[in-house]
Amino acid sequence: LMQELTSKIKWYKIIFYVLVGASLPLAFGSITAGIHAAPRYFGLVLLAVPFIAGALVCYTRLDKFKSLALLRGRWAKVDTRQRDFQSISAYYRESRDTRSNSNLNTADVDDRTWADLDMDLLFSKLDRTFTAAGEGALYQVLRTPCLNLEELSERRRVISLFQKDQDLREKIQLVFLKQGRRDSSEIVRLLWGELPPENRWLFAYNFMAIVALCSLFTPFLWGLNAALIIPAVFSINSYIHYRANKKYSVQLPSISSLGALLRTARKIARMRAAGLEGWQQKLKTASAATQKILRKTRFLNTYISGSDLDIFYEYMKILFLLEVRCFYGALREIKNEIAHLRTIYRVLGMLDALQSVASYRESLEDYTEPELGSEGVFLRVKDIRHPLLENPVPNSVTLDKEHASGIIITGSNMSGKSTFLKTIGINAILAQTIYTCCAGSYRASFFQIVSSMSKMDDLAQGKSFYYLEAERLLKIVNLPDTKVPALCLIDELLAGTNYAERLSASEAILHFLSRKNVLVVVATHDLDLPEKLEGFYHCCHFTDQVDRYGLNFDYTLKEGVATTRNAIKLLEYLGYPHELVERARGGVL
Repeated sequence: LMQELTSKIKWYKIIFYVLVGASLPLAFGSITAGIHAAPRYFGLVLLAVPFIAGALVCYTRLDKFKSLALLRGRWAKVDTRQRDFQSISAYYRESRDTRSNSNLNTADVDDRTWADLDMDLLFSKLDRTFTAAGEGALYQVLRTPCLNLEELSERRRVISLFQKDQDLREKIQLVFLKQGRRDSSEIVRLLWGELPPENRWLFAYNFMAIVALCSLFTPFLWGLNAALIIPAVFSINSYIHYRANKKYSVQLPSISSLGALLRTARKIARMRAAGLEGWQQKLKTASAATQKILRKTRFLNTYISGSDLDIFYEYMKILFLLEVRCFYGALREIKNEIAHLRTIYRVLGMLDALQSVASYRESLEDYTEPELGSEGVFLRVKDIRHPLLENPVPNSVTLDKEHASGIIITGSNMSGKSTFLKTIGINAILAQTIYTCCAGSYRASFFQIVSSMSKMDDLAQGKSFYYLEAERLLKIVNLPDTKVPALCLIDELLAGTNYAERLSASEAILHFLSRKNVLVVVATHDLDLPEKLEGFYHCCHFTDQVDRYGLNFDYTLKEGVATTRNAIKLLEYLGYPHELVERARGGVL
């Protein structure tokens, strides 16, 4: 397909240059003959019209083929552009209140869990969107795992549709590509933030625009001396324009961007898109209700970049108060139709996000669609892999609340404990958001996902590592017992304190959690902990081999408690003095 497209681009370029080359001599020759010979030769310029029309058609087709080549070149590939997560997360954070008041059945991934699981990195790998609304919607999807199957089933259907129907996918992508990507925080603040108050002087602005129009005819009615009225009116309206502009200039880019969003909605609503009829109907209804806004936004920042007409338009904008009147007129309509505008943003953003997921799926060598249920509390995964690793080692595990409250994983440093916790957490999020798992199979309950993994002090607040970890674990301990179980991922409980207190407190915390509606996956170096919780938790471990020749890890999860340690072996491998290593080894023995 790419070879065929490349060939078309080549031939359309040739045809375009031939038509342009033929039309220019005809047009120039006819005009020259009309000037120097006889006026009747001006008519020969009509001979150039078919060539010019053909060149315009070729240019349009050429532009489309170039865009298609760009789309196909990007398909199933990582987009390495730099991302501003402050802007990307704006939609998720600003729309949180409206979501909490709705019936959406979701459970947010909190900031700590998001950071623990390196979800910004995963988002960057998943994100192949074309618009700011798309990347904002994709971020929100990943932050709000679904707790029911209906919404996930619809996402799965649309993702599969984009994977299978290339023509439909590329039609949608072309529209998104033309819309482009702008700062998402601007339009999000407009649609979910507090709108500026309406201007009570709008009627006066409309009156002065009429006065400006009438002033243009005064020289014809009252003579040339009356033409002085025009600069007088221009001066008044110039003062009004710049005074008002200071108040609304901050919101102007967001309302201007709104026009591009509305045009995209109209295009997608009108196209033939078998399989997206329900989505299109939402866009049709919302677009019909926002027609006035679209008409008004056309007069905001409408410049011909680099053209002399920019100056002419600027004068007209000031004389007739076009920008001022359109801004406040659009603002009034936005307040009236805010629900429809939010619908357009959500629908377009989700469509862009789902085509991005389709691209991500196609880039994977192997993936599975999860089987999610609400009966019981369980997690059964086979050959599960970490999606951010180049050559991940697959692992399998089966957990069922009826038999155990979770799993305690032991093992030495760098053996794979933390990576396995992240693998479970990330795939649980992917299963309940984009219905895609990096695994041979994934069967599980719907979960709220929460973690305590990162290890750091907070110097700014004067909190030690132990204090922060205790605070975080308290939130997990105090999780409300809802019908939806929690999947708790804990790496090294209370590692910031002494062994005796750590062991005792860890045993108490895990024993307490075993009585709650949670499934716990915990990694620890404390080999005595599994024995204290025997019967409550299942035990597994990772092994290693460390000697003077190197470090070897197979990263494969095995049954039982770890029997090897490598902390002192690592010192020897790194080149610590022999006397120091032997003294350390003797102390352990």
